[in-house]
Amino acid sequence: MFHQFMVREGREYGWFTGIYWTLIVMSTLGFGDITFTSTAGRMFSMVVLLSGKVFLLILLPCTVIHFIYLPWIKTQFAFRTQRKLQRHINRHVILTHYDPVSSALIDKLTQYNYRHVLLVADASNASRLADLGLNVVTGYMDDEQTYRSVNVDSAAMVVMTGSDVSNANLAFIVRRVSPTVLLVSTATDPASVDILEFAGINKVFQLKSMMGVKLARHARMGTDPARIIGEFDRLVIAEANIMTSSLVDKSFEEIGNRRNIGLSIAGIWNRGRFEGGSPITRLDEEATLVLAGSREQIDGFNKRYQTHQRSEAPVVVIGGGRVGRSTAKALEEIGVPSGIVEKESTKIKESGNYVLGAAAERKTMEEAEIGDAPSVVITTHDDDTNLYLTMYCRSLCPNIQIVCRSTI
Repeated sequence: MFHQFMVREGREYGWFTGIYWTLIVMSTLGFGDITFTSTAGRMFSMVVLLSGKVFLLILLPCTVIHFIYLPWIKTQFAFRTQRKLQRHINRHVILTHYDPVSSALIDKLTQYNYRHVLLVADASNASRLADLGLNVVTGYMDDEQTYRSVNVDSAAMVVMTGSDVSNANLAFIVRRVSPTVLLVSTATDPASVDILEFAGINKVFQLKSMMGVKLARHARMGTDPARIIGEFDRLVIAEANIMTSSLVDKSFEEIGNRRNIGLSIAGIWNRGRFEGGSPITRLDEEATLVLAGSREQIDGFNKRYQTHQRSEAPVVVIGGGRVGRSTAKALEEIGVPSGIVEKESTKIKESGNYVLGAAAERKTMEEAEIGDAPSVVITTHDDDTNLYLTMYCRSLCPNIQIVCRSTI
């Protein structure tokens, strides 16, 4: 087009000059040694100039960022994280997903000085987690070479906390590399347990069901403050909720369990932390005693420190998901009535005592008999929602016991 417009003005230039003029105009240098004198030629110059600005300000930067800068950044991220472990590292724990469960497990592994490594497929995500101080190895999760690179054949355990389908697929891959390594996984659906075990997983944990049992165990429900949580031959481990008992504000020495009924106090749970305690340790209403002894000694403890008659009103369980249903089932197994408050009709099952409605509405909570309930158990998976419902239930019943699930 440069040549055509110049011919119309009576001038002729070579191809190299045409390229030179185009680059000068598009780059906005504008030397002025070659210019058009006609209106059409000047309009053509404006078009070339504007198209040059589009190339320089938009297309060229985008092209450089997409094809040069981003690949370079990804390469830098890839080099920031390791691709394999040294061969001498063994008896370590391999984690295949990073979530709240894995995060809590990593804290425990660190506390007890167990070596561990987290597998992450995405290089940028791996770099971010490495910046948080985690021991990360980058690799494709469905590649057998990834597991060889982290010495899976000499590892103590592989932990899988992803979806049921993902855990089953990864188990098949790991088993092809190491038939003997211990595989542990979580399961959301009870029906998935058999499939996961068939895939080669040694131990499957249904965490939501376990959480429901744990929440039910802490609900205040009647005369017996101590409830058995474990048994080793004749040795029984029990937890005692002392909120309304005469144990509140007493010291270990004043309780005198070993002297009176032969029980040992292993320690206390206080707001999620376990403490060993000493003879002068005093108990507040938030404390949960951990006791060790025989069944007869536990029965003696319950007779000595029984609180009040069992309430006939049901424990209110907020949330009809797997955790809420597990909580209600655990309460039912020990003969404690419960009612589940659920706002989504699709989650309501045929079996169980349900109240359809939002827990943040007074009418719904009155229908669930919260005014007479000994406890309310909040089981939703959102911490902000749980905090709101805790404050709301406290405003409705200032003295009710509230047991709440927490993700963080």
